[in-house]
Amino acid sequence: MKYKFRGLASIGSEVEDVIDAVLEWLGKDSEFDDAMKWKHILDSFGE
Repeated sequence: MKYKFRGLASIGSEVEDVIDAVLEWLGKDSEFDDAMKWKHILDSFGE
């Protein structure tokens, strides 16, 4: 089990938690690769 200890820091100090949550949401291995391919396709429309 993974434990996280939180301090009494200001808002914005938990950026790592946000990044971890986004990466977990994106998935791993082929799921992540598919998400990145989709991102590149969407980015190409903005050029």
